Amino acid sequence: MFDESKPEWTSRREHLQGLLNDEDYAQARASVLNAHYTHAQYVEAIWHSLAAHGLTSGHVLEPGCGAGTFIGLAPDSVAMTGVELDPTTSRIAHALYPNAEIRNEGYEKTPTTRLFDAAVGNVPFGDYALYDPANNPGEHSIHNHFIIKALAQTKPGGYVAVLTSHHTLDAKNPSARRDMYERADLISAIRLPSGAHEQTADTQVVTDLLVFRVRKDGEEPRAFTWEHAHSHVLAPEATPVAINDAIMSRPDRVIGTMSATRGLYGAVGLHVASTTDASTIAAQITSRLDQDLTQATIESLAYDSTPAPTIDATAGITVDARELGSLRSNKGAFERLGADGWEAIKVPKTQQAELARLLDLRDRTRTLLTLETRSRTDTPEMTACRQGLRDAYMAYTVDFGPLNRAKHRTHITIDKKTGEQEEDIITTRPPVFRIFAKDPYAALTRAIEVYDDEAETGRPAPLLERRQVFASYVPKGASTPEDALAICLDQKGSIDLDYCQYLLAATDTREARATLGELVFDTPEGHIVRREEYLSGNVRAKLAAAKELALTDPAFQANVDALQSVMPEDLGIADICVTLGAPWIPVKDHQAFLSRELNLPGRLTYNPSEGWGLTGAPTHGINQTSRWGTDRKTGTDIFKDLLNSKEIKVTDTVPVTRDDGSPTTRTVVNRAATEAAQGKADEIREAFQQWIWRDPHRARRLVATYNERFNSLVPRSYEDAGRHLQLPGLASTFTLRTHQRAAIARMIAEPTCGLFHEVGAGKTLEMVCGVMEQKRLGLVSKPMIIVPNHMLGQFEREWLQAYPHARILTADSQRFSKPEGRQDFFARATTSEWDAVICTQAAFKRIRVSKQTRAAYENKELADLDAWLAQATDSMSIRKAESKRKKLQTRLDEAQAAAEAASDAGLVFEELGVDYLVVDEAHYYKNLAANTEIDGVIASTSAAKCTDLDMKLDWLRATHGDRVATFATATPIANTMGEMWVMTHYLRPDLLTDAGLTTFNEWARTFTATEQRIESTVSGALAAKQRVARFQNMPELMTMWGVFADVKTRSQLDLKIPELAARTNGAREPEVVAVNIGAAMNEFTEAISARADRIHNGAVPAYEDNFLAITSDGRALATDYRLLSDQSATRALTGVTSPISSQKIDAVAANVARIYHETKSRTYQDATGELSPIPGALQLVFCDQGTPKKGWNLYDELKTLLVDAGVPADKIAFTHDATSTDEKDRLFMQARNGAINILIGSTEKMGTGANIQARAAALHHVTAPWRPADIAQREGRILRQGNQNDEVQIFRYVTEHSFDEYSWQTLERKARFINQVMTHQLAGRTAEDISAGTEEASYAQVKAIASGNPLLLEEARLKNQVTTYQARSKNHELQHSHLRTMLPSFDRQITALTRKAQIREDLAARTTSTKGDDFTARIADILADTRADAAATLTRTLTACDLSSNRMAYINFHRQGLPNVEVTVAGHQFVFGVAPAPRDAYDYPDMSKPTVLVAALKDLHMDDEYLTNEAVRFAVTDLRDPSQALGVIRKLENHATNLATTAKRYRQHADDAQAERDRATAELARPNPYTDRLAAAQAELDAIRRQMSQAAHGQQLIPELDPTPRGIDADVARVRALPLGDTRQCRVASPSAPPAPHTWTQRSAGKAAIPLH
Repeated sequence: MFDESKPEWTSRREHLQGLLNDEDYAQARASVLNAHYTHAQYVEAIWHSLAAHGLTSGHVLEPGCGAGTFIGLAPDSVAMTGVELDPTTSRIAHALYPNAEIRNEGYEKTPTTRLFDAAVGNVPFGDYALYDPANNPGEHSIHNHFIIKALAQTKPGGYVAVLTSHHTLDAKNPSARRDMYERADLISAIRLPSGAHEQTADTQVVTDLLVFRVRKDGEEPRAFTWEHAHSHVLAPEATPVAINDAIMSRPDRVIGTMSATRGLYGAVGLHVASTTDASTIAAQITSRLDQDLTQATIESLAYDSTPAPTIDATAGITVDARELGSLRSNKGAFERLGADGWEAIKVPKTQQAELARLLDLRDRTRTLLTLETRSRTDTPEMTACRQGLRDAYMAYTVDFGPLNRAKHRTHITIDKKTGEQEEDIITTRPPVFRIFAKDPYAALTRAIEVYDDEAETGRPAPLLERRQVFASYVPKGASTPEDALAICLDQKGSIDLDYCQYLLAATDTREARATLGELVFDTPEGHIVRREEYLSGNVRAKLAAAKELALTDPAFQANVDALQSVMPEDLGIADICVTLGAPWIPVKDHQAFLSRELNLPGRLTYNPSEGWGLTGAPTHGINQTSRWGTDRKTGTDIFKDLLNSKEIKVTDTVPVTRDDGSPTTRTVVNRAATEAAQGKADEIREAFQQWIWRDPHRARRLVATYNERFNSLVPRSYEDAGRHLQLPGLASTFTLRTHQRAAIARMIAEPTCGLFHEVGAGKTLEMVCGVMEQKRLGLVSKPMIIVPNHMLGQFEREWLQAYPHARILTADSQRFSKPEGRQDFFARATTSEWDAVICTQAAFKRIRVSKQTRAAYENKELADLDAWLAQATDSMSIRKAESKRKKLQTRLDEAQAAAEAASDAGLVFEELGVDYLVVDEAHYYKNLAANTEIDGVIASTSAAKCTDLDMKLDWLRATHGDRVATFATATPIANTMGEMWVMTHYLRPDLLTDAGLTTFNEWARTFTATEQRIESTVSGALAAKQRVARFQNMPELMTMWGVFADVKTRSQLDLKIPELAARTNGAREPEVVAVNIGAAMNEFTEAISARADRIHNGAVPAYEDNFLAITSDGRALATDYRLLSDQSATRALTGVTSPISSQKIDAVAANVARIYHETKSRTYQDATGELSPIPGALQLVFCDQGTPKKGWNLYDELKTLLVDAGVPADKIAFTHDATSTDEKDRLFMQARNGAINILIGSTEKMGTGANIQARAAALHHVTAPWRPADIAQREGRILRQGNQNDEVQIFRYVTEHSFDEYSWQTLERKARFINQVMTHQLAGRTAEDISAGTEEASYAQVKAIASGNPLLLEEARLKNQVTTYQARSKNHELQHSHLRTMLPSFDRQITALTRKAQIREDLAARTTSTKGDDFTARIADILADTRADAAATLTRTLTACDLSSNRMAYINFHRQGLPNVEVTVAGHQFVFGVAPAPRDAYDYPDMSKPTVLVAALKDLHMDDEYLTNEAVRFAVTDLRDPSQALGVIRKLENHATNLATTAKRYRQHADDAQAERDRATAELARPNPYTDRLAAAQAELDAIRRQMSQAAHGQQLIPELDPTPRGIDADVARVRALPLGDTRQCRVASPSAPPAPHTWTQRSAGKAAIPLH
């Protein structure tokens, strides 16, 4: 009828439109989706059979009653209730049958206020589901939903007779039928012909008449013969269709003939052909139904005519507390359940009444939750119980106040190592809660209230308004393999083929596995895992394993193909950045480079603790001191420092005088020598990068290694897994967004993860659900959640509001302040089952680990050393490692002794049973240190809380496996990329280990490239600083990050936060307000430029002036000159004479006042949603300088200016005035309710924990913070859910030509880079570093900022380059000059060595044999043919001579008798002389020492070098012993026979000298590598200076260079081109009438006058 293409229905359609309004007509048209009206004859037949079998009276339900056909034909004694969604149809039914109850509502909303005797009707058909968690948790189609709910609302023994789609029985998914079977037996199923409803509903659908009997308590279920629908081929189609077994087994119950037909869109479906008319069909219904009901009666399944029982809505359920610590009231007294039973406790009379009311609220809450959990459907008992609880709660609040009322105070502690402040919130509740808090259900009781801590108001939680918990539902079937897999994972936590077989109604597990197909994969370990899991992670390792198995099992070829399809494309040489010392490049390759390319001596070693070692390298040689090194630092020393990422520097020791006048020394950096060494380091780096890829075999091997280690990871998406989560137990008022579901799925699937989501993204609910799901699935046993100190109460309440049945234990620092508190906590934690233990950061830190755990953690470095020593072979490295091990052991023993002295016996973390941690606001734990010499990229000292967390995570991994933690924070990378390593180390150290990055330095050498600069320290001294120049191999780094980091930024989330107001250029971004303070700024910048020159040139002592002082002065003047102290002003304002017409504070005041007047009448809602009686928007002003103090300060000055501009003083407040937590809460409440309109504070005081967004319309950055995270925290106060403004404004105030410009550009650049890295959106493989800025500006930055000319930064960069290249060029020339002077020396050395070799070769030619019998010796004309005779003769001959000690300084060959002693051995003649006596301490000959004789070849005895290095020496005393004398003969014999060897050695020395000369010649031929670089840098410098000169004279910049300089600091140049192009030029003195301009002699109150200079 509603089909306008059918003209035959036009008249009726138009008639209906005339009777109905537009809304009713639209609803009537929508009903065609599911409304199928029943022929009256069928209705009569159904009622006839039901009445014949007992249904003649009682109360009967018809769900989806339409116009009431079943109601009108019901027996007279039957009372009918009909439910109809369409309002027009329901009005018709009500008009036709006024005695019936007609409910105009969707059946899903019909409450269960009673049980019906029966249900009859034609349920609506449709392939869609209605939301009804109580009665349709399986989300079945509407027809099945109605049947299941009707069964639940029918009495035991009652009938449910419905006409429904044949898909109820024929659907392949048996889930709905299984739900029906849980409550009832099917006693009749009759299939009607396809055209049975054509006359009344114009449809050819196949319908079934199904009659169920609701099972009575204790009855055995009938055989489930109708569970499955199997496929059958029906003529004329070959495509099978599903037919239920109950229909196929009883063809007589089909009124017609079943066949398969092809529908309009080609799909094959069921058709039941019949030529009978309606009356015949009705008769057959009666006949078959009578038979079935008769048979049911025979089988004791008859209709029970006993009236449906009434429900006592007030009966309730008694819930008794039987847990340790439970409280109860017993005959007016109070008792607590202890280990020995119920024990009486003392309760002051003033607290007894409230405690009794609290226990009543506890019991009512537990009763309501028990009712909700036990029943799937809503019941009258629930409604009554909920109302009773609400009434009791409201009465309690009237008498006593909110349940969660409390007082708070702040306690500050300071980390002694890092100086970091920790704020602990001490919460004090009313005295009665000290007693009640120990009850296990105290937290649940407090959770029935939604409490605003800051407003100190409470209201009923959703539990008191509507149902929150539904009975657990287990799906009983799946329509698709995808659904079956999702259900299985949701219910089991893993893939269970038996369960999948059940869900898919498969014949066996093999069929179930085949049906799942490649939705899952079999692993080599024998497991079955989901496709997304298998095709993510380290896919390269998985592919290798799959390939190996595929060789013997072809089934694994599918794994191979799938893995290859997702394998990351191999990186090539051009993609990979290499760094010396990179852990993925083996030691042997570094050794080969050192030995073959650099031609330097030495042996390389490596161990994880010591790093790289280099031994056996001499300090001389051209390559050591000229080619690759300098005369102050050898090539091998530079190479070793490069390997270890150490600073390349050369130092001198200089004399200095102490303050007391005494002399001492100091080590200082030698700038020239250091520059020269750093130049050689650059050359070695360049040579390595060229050499490493030169050899094809080496290149292929290293590329494969890099790909295997770093290019094997594939991150996994969890959106699909999250979509299928059921989350049983989650309160129905909570609706999860897509990103939240994905985060929960990640927590379940991954051993650890980071929820790095934007503020307001719902991380709290993600953590809660993720923990509860892991607990439900048995993945964790006792999780502990660590929350900020001020968030404990709120986190606990929100948890119990999300999961009212959760068992939660909480702990704050107060509980741990006394031994009995700690003992009580440990007792409760260990003796009960908890879904979660929530504790504050302060409390968590106080839970100590055992001394064994501490020792294991601290011994980790020792264990690494031991592991390395076990496989080490290099003796030198072993000795070094053993030495370090000994020192380390001593340190660990001392630390262990200290820890033992400070610990509580028995109360340790390990005994709590905690096996999983969730760390909220995890950025508080980012200060974990690492040993490195790279400056500014990671903390140098670990905060105690970070070490404590790391230690506990280590223990959890060692004890429970890899599933240990989830971290949550919006800012995991707050300021430096080193924090990326910290988070990876905490959460996925296995990723680092698998990549071979066991230390921070190994991570840094892979993903960073460093540079070294010589900088001035605050004290004015020079220091060689090594900093990260750039990050490299970024895609691999970000992929590793993406494995565990679930990142969601504001741009990725559809958060309901206000938009930034559009600027004039249409951009929605913060507005920059440029402030020009006049000529004084130019004078000041000239002054600090001159100061910078003096500091840079060493013309001023560091204690008088330094760059930190310049930075402080510059930041102060950029904000307000009155921030300068008198001492600073004297120094800073020298040369500044011009008055200041206006300052930044004037611009701020003018803007804030303007917005106040524009928004003071704006209206807002209060916390209850009602219109607030107080109008006015809120503005937030952030200023980190000039905070309130005695005397003049910036805050008071701003307030004065605002009051002058018409802002009431009581509408302005400072966060610093709130000195306690209670005062801060009241202040923030005033900000929310409109009592104040302008709130001024610092980042520290107002940047976090301030939920004051409701009215916030504008935010003002008076000063720039230090870190990007601070900007996010500041702006998170206004760009936040709950802000009632559609648009807001953010202002950044920038004083022109000041430090402001540089600060804001640096912050924006850092924030942009961090965002790109976190979201994996960084283009390119390298990126400039954004490491933490120091608190002082560099010389170049000061010069550029001071002048307001960004070209100065480029000039400074080029000047530094020119200076560096000049120094290195000069060093190159000096080395070459030295080499030129060495060439003649080389020539002389080569000639001498060649001559020595020739002489010995000639002598060797005369050598005769002395082997065996060939030996002869002539001694003073006496011939001896044995060595013994020769020794005896030599002894006699020599002892006859004068052998007294020689006082001379030379060998004396002329002593009495010695000239006659000639010995001939092996054809060579030896002569003898007396060696000089050794010298004593006074340089006199020591005549007491034995005389030493020298035996020399007669041909060489005049060669002093020969006598010193080669001649035979022996003591006269040796002649007294025959064996010693024989040794002398052998020495002479060996000396003669080794002449040829000695000659070869001299030849080798000559060759070595020639090679060294050749290297020197080659080095001299090498052109100066810095000449071209110096010329290019000088040319760029000259061009920059010409541009600066022309700009100074008002000329247009010459087009030699891009006016925007290069490098990181170039962003300063864009501050005018980007935001300042659309700014307010603020030149007014104040927002009110202009006062006299400020001058340096007109200081504000409390400030001394500063004289003009």
